[in-house]
Amino acid sequence: MPLKISFTAIILYTLLATSTAYSDEKYKVEALWPLHIKAMNNQKSKVGDLLKLHTGSNLRADLTDITNMQRLLDNYIVDKKDTEILQAMGMALGDVMVKELGMHWVIYEDKIGRSKALQYQKTQHFLFPVTMLSRRAAGNAPIDIQVFYDKAAKKMEPYLNSGPFIYYDK
Repeated sequence: MPLKISFTAIILYTLLATSTAYSDEKYKVEALWPLHIKAMNNQKSKVGDLLKLHTGSNLRADLTDITNMQRLLDNYIVDKKDTEILQAMGMALGDVMVKELGMHWVIYEDKIGRSKALQYQKTQHFLFPVTMLSRRAAGNAPIDIQVFYDKAAKKMEPYLNSGPFIYYDK
């Protein structure tokens, strides 16, 4: 019986210590799990299938994806009410940002909840591309994927190449 009480006390103490420590933090970041990666890839494959069918292109995680996904919107192939596809397009846009801006996918958790986000190195600089398009569509606003990318790149510009080595374009 004392062993059972000790074990329960340890679990209770751990839960209390964890919740107290977490309440002092503004957010928590963790790596994507294989399950997250698989789910994201499954969602992005739907965008890839639409691109192959309607534009003859593949998702490449480069700047051409922006133009090709915009064609899906401009030609009304993707409905602005299709939140699932819009969020998958947000993930594909995030992959472009990973490649072009040197960011990486993480799980970001705060008091509001958990989200997939992009983090720049191990800094406190995050972008949330998954919902960039779907939130705009929910507000019945026009969606210009290039504008989203440009704003994100501009927001991250002060942090890119900062540190001990600075690389100049020219």
